[in-house]
Amino acid sequence: MNVRILGVGQLARGDDAAGLEAAALLRGEPLDGVEILDAAADAAALLAQIEGAAGIVAIDCARGGGAPGSIVKRGADIAAWPQLRASSSHGNALAGALALGDALGCLPSQITVFAVVGQNFTMGGAISPAVAAALPELARQAMREATCMKRG
Repeated sequence: MNVRILGVGQLARGDDAAGLEAAALLRGEPLDGVEILDAAADAAALLAQIEGAAGIVAIDCARGGGAPGSIVKRGADIAAWPQLRASSSHGNALAGALALGDALGCLPSQITVFAVVGQNFTMGGAISPAVAAALPELARQAMREATCMKRG
């Protein structure tokens, strides 16, 4: 079983593209046993991408939680997800998928979420300079975590 890195977000919503852009950076440096995917937009389809993985590292963008460009790391504590749900600019697909997977008992034992704090979520907007500058570090942290998960 592979570890999966899931880039979460929407390309047309400014900083919300951060998870997808960080995942794109990682595709240039493939690692055996690590799959890099763009996350599905709805909870059921995203859960299908999560199921069967040895571990999941999700990379996303959040509203609040620090200065723009700062990176927040969270485990998959399902009890904390109602609070996190409101922080996502593109809905609650990740939170919903984790809650559904928890209820069905089909989540991998290792799940980590990295989110860069964004500031520009306007439709058609560009990624802000603070978030763009954080993308390489966001990608590095996600790959480091996936590598650790792969080792067991």
